Amino acid sequence: IEPNMPNESNRPEDWIKNYEQLLVNQILIQFSWDTASDVQLSSAISCDLQQSEIAGAILVAGFSSQLSDNDNLVLWDFDPEEVKKAKNHCDIFISIVSGDDSAVPQGKSEELNTLINGRLILEQNKGHFCEEDGVFELQSAYDSVIEIFQMN
Repeated sequence: IEPNMPNESNRPEDWIKNYEQLLVNQILIQFSWDTASDVQLSSAISCDLQQSEIAGAILVAGFSSQLSDNDNLVLWDFDPEEVKKAKNHCDIFISIVSGDDSAVPQGKSEELNTLINGRLILEQNKGHFCEEDGVFELQSAYDSVIEIFQMN
């Protein structure tokens, strides 16, 4: 499921309204800067969702803090309470990281993974997981979907 976001909005409250109805029993797969929104959205969804309603989240090339001083991609700062709330709605987080990603340094992805206490998969020679880096499929993402499906 890929919800249509309202007017290309970057405001968390607009994203939350669109995601809330779709999240139950879903596996979220996000790439690069979208991964920060997954953790934020998981923490901010309404309290009437019961614990662990999201089946799992796979975060590819994720990061949770600015990549450089000029970077404005991370719109929301993470704090421990938000991560705790996110884990109330999603028990399984898997981070897929590339050791040679030119856009998101490995350390930034590992930082996010530590915050969410996820399982880390370190890929080699995958760059930023895009066609320009010769990546057309990602077996570890597929395997992660199967793993989450089997755990639920």
